[in-house]
Amino acid sequence: MKPPFLTTHSHLTRHNIMHFITDDHVRRLITLRDAIAELRVALIEHGAGRASVQPRVRTKGEHVSISAMGAILPSAGVCGAKIYSDHGLNRRDHADGRERSAST
Repeated sequence: MKPPFLTTHSHLTRHNIMHFITDDHVRRLITLRDAIAELRVALIEHGAGRASVQPRVRTKGEHVSISAMGAILPSAGVCGAKIYSDHGLNRRDHADGRERSAST
């Protein structure tokens, strides 16, 4: 059974195609309510051993770090990865806007 997100946004389900999805795409494509519902399904699948998660791997340099993480959810027919860098220019916490320390 396909999760509602993939049914609603079927243009994202083309087989064997990599999609570059920005934060803006996410905001436009899925509501917070739908995201919570899909995360619930994914966590249930993971808890039952039917999904795989790669924990975040962070590689740090002197003034930059790169982080990568990924997951596979076979029941939805999807996998994904997130890769991002932190070069020290944007050190604000996304939750509260306060400046983060250089060690985070």
